[in-house]
Amino acid sequence: RPAVVITKSEVRLFDAPMAPDETVSTDVSRAVLEVLGPIFKADNMWLFAQGEIEYHARITDRDFLSRVANHVELFGAGASMAGDGAVKLATAGVIYQVTEGPLVRPPVSCYPHIVEGLYYTATGINSCASAHRWLRDQMFEPEGFAGMDELAGSVQPGSEGLLFHPYLQGERAPHWDNKLRGDFVGLTMNHGRAHFARALYEGIAFALRDAMTATEELGMRYDTLRIIGGGARSATWRQIVADVLGKEVTLPANGDASFGAALLAGIGIGRFGDPADAVARCCRVVAAHEPSPTAHERYSLLFDIYRDAQRGLVEINHRLHDFAR
Repeated sequence: RPAVVITKSEVRLFDAPMAPDETVSTDVSRAVLEVLGPIFKADNMWLFAQGEIEYHARITDRDFLSRVANHVELFGAGASMAGDGAVKLATAGVIYQVTEGPLVRPPVSCYPHIVEGLYYTATGINSCASAHRWLRDQMFEPEGFAGMDELAGSVQPGSEGLLFHPYLQGERAPHWDNKLRGDFVGLTMNHGRAHFARALYEGIAFALRDAMTATEELGMRYDTLRIIGGGARSATWRQIVADVLGKEVTLPANGDASFGAALLAGIGIGRFGDPADAVARCCRVVAAHEPSPTAHERYSLLFDIYRDAQRGLVEINHRLHDFAR
């Protein structure tokens, strides 16, 4: 009997029996249960029987979701039409855009989409939630992420002139420079921990705007913008991203790879007619953030300073990198 299978790199429909060790999954079981129905568990294998189709997934390592194909994650967020975009606030920050046909715009990557005929582009920054965790560990361990988020929300847009460049691991788009270094610029006696927290949110949003601006200069557009990843749990951070980018961002109810894999499995067993049907029936928006015109104008002024500071510090960054080797 055919089987819908989730592997480490893709979801596919097999016409022949597969070996148990060909499949790997984690929290996907819960998402599939919500979409497909009953699960039967035996010998650490999850079996989904739907007519002539069997779905198998083995519960294994916990970091599977970070390695599953990005196209499944993007699809699960509901980005299924040309012009749909997404911002991912995860270990790294990523900007996606769905395109009609392949869009070759080096150094922006382009991949096939789940929907036939569509592709999606991806560009990203090295440090996003990883920088968030780094600052939490250094300055906010007693309060944790929740306390850090509350403090960030208590500060006005612009952090009273405190800037953060999130180049803690060098940078990818749009600079492609592994010698860049992170920094906080503009410290005064008026700044406290809350300013550091907000400046980090804003600095990552500026880095994403920097990368997005480079793609827009290559002719790309973002008609809609979903926000996904662990950082998207913060309403404060979501609003900052909207205000910095000057675009509405929407939060999908399910924005992880396991949900997208569940939808694709549902298509494979005939539960959904096609990808558009799966998205229409299962992908919901639970929050929307319109950019504040006042905040966006203020952030645009600060973004110019952010970029000027970055350019002015390139040589210093390179010298420090070489000194520390």
